[in-house]
Amino acid sequence: MYNKNQNSVYKSIKEMYGHNTSATLNDQSRQMNLEEQYLALDEEIDEAILAIAEEENVDLSSLTEKQMDEFIGGALKKIGKKIGSGIKSRVTTTGRTDRANKKADKIEKKTADRANLNKAKERLKAAKAARK
Repeated sequence: MYNKNQNSVYKSIKEMYGHNTSATLNDQSRQMNLEEQYLALDEEIDEAILAIAEEENVDLSSLTEKQMDEFIGGALKKIGKKIGSGIKSRVTTTGRTDRANKKADKIEKKTADRANLNKAKERLKAAKAARK
């Protein structure tokens, strides 16, 4: 239910955008969500560029505009290669096989570690029992 204030806000929105208010508000909401995603992605790219500058010991404040453009271009290429390899490992058959093998190896190692732990616990129990 609406109180009087909410109802007046709804009426003013309806007057501004016409009768199809919910569709208009949904479009605006989608647009805001896309803008938020863009800003988040933009921040991630900025952080990645700063990380690359730090790795290469580059002082960004001392670069000229042309040098900055060249550096950012190179950094974006590096970021693109990282993204490309991540996508490649998920899309290609070889990449999926490699990921599945790594996962299987991890599970096998965990199982072997558990077995070794159980053996060590049994030995410890036997040693304690022999001491008594």
